[in-house]
Amino acid sequence: RDFVDMNTIPMVAAERVEVLKDGATALYGSDAIAGVMNIITFKRFDGLEARAYMGSSSRNDGETVNADVLWGKAGDWGSVMLSGNYSKADPIYVEDRAFSRVPLNGLSTSTERGRFRGGGQFGGARFTRVDGASGNSLEDFRPFVDPDDRYNGQTGQYLTGPLELAGLVGQARVRLAGDTELVLEGLFNN
Repeated sequence: RDFVDMNTIPMVAAERVEVLKDGATALYGSDAIAGVMNIITFKRFDGLEARAYMGSSSRNDGETVNADVLWGKAGDWGSVMLSGNYSKADPIYVEDRAFSRVPLNGLSTSTERGRFRGGGQFGGARFTRVDGASGNSLEDFRPFVDPDDRYNGQTGQYLTGPLELAGLVGQARVRLAGDTELVLEGLFNN
């Protein structure tokens, strides 16, 4: 299903945001059951506006930098508008917070090295591969020690992911005859 990446819309170019919490299906169809958010960009802007933001979490991680600039010129002939934005956010990992460090259902009895149950002469004992061993011989395995060998699959997962985005938005509106105008829009994001 298609979706709009809200990071690609420069908020400095937004004149207003309309939120329709319910009843939007009559206007927008079944895709609007949960509601609709309309971001209305300036049609005419005359001047220069710049915004910047820098911050981090209360634990001095997840540093975020945002910078936006909007320039526009409007007259009887129409208008032209150009907007640029840059955003960078460092990730925060689940192991960096006590509430997410360990999964709610506990540590996994599977390990990065695997957990195996021996049969026959091993009587159903559990084994795991020795660190750095290839696993090609019996000497490459040792008994599984519970809970020491349990594995935390949360490690390395993001609470908030990294982001680096640079974008440019351009819009030109030229009045032709009467109420007719030519509209050109361009959007580039990396």
